[in-house]
Amino acid sequence: EIAEVTGVQTCALPISTIEDPTDLMATLSSMSAAEMIGTVKGAALFEGEFAWIFWVCLIGYCAGNCAAILNAQPKIRFVHGLVLLTMNSYGGSTIAAILCGQPVPFVVNEKLIVGLVGTWVVCFILPGLPKMIKGTTVGSLLISICFETLRCHVMMNCQAMAVTVLKAGWLSASLGATVPIIGPIIAGAIGGCGGGFGSL
Repeated sequence: EIAEVTGVQTCALPISTIEDPTDLMATLSSMSAAEMIGTVKGAALFEGEFAWIFWVCLIGYCAGNCAAILNAQPKIRFVHGLVLLTMNSYGGSTIAAILCGQPVPFVVNEKLIVGLVGTWVVCFILPGLPKMIKGTTVGSLLISICFETLRCHVMMNCQAMAVTVLKAGWLSASLGATVPIIGPIIAGAIGGCGGGFGSL
């Protein structure tokens, strides 16, 4: 739904055909501005050939949350940590979905639980791994990019969900708009950062 709003066609960069950096530069320089924007949009929205980026961002996001939990409570039990991690990671979208009367995302999207549980198992067995990765400049940057990219997606999805289920209110009517204004902003804000308030 979000991808359709922009109206730009995604032109996936044929990465499998690129053998060296000069080929990459030649391919990039031969693309039009619209194709370049389409490629960037495809990567940012995890579309088409770039769908794998979702898993990278999900694992990076969960790893960041795992590190925070293991830092705060190094002796936490496996199941307690898993519940805390679930609420810390998906609490915002859960609250936003409940407020809008919609299914909770981690219940209906099994990828979210598979990524979270897999990351937690690795981090629980090797508790020094997240700290070691976050201790390097590249690792810290990667986890930060993954974390914020996924948070941005959650915010956009919660806002889009609220737009489709909420009715236009007083402010919308006053401004002549046909879609709700305040509700989607609240849903997006809660989705993007609501999970961190109650867990740690």
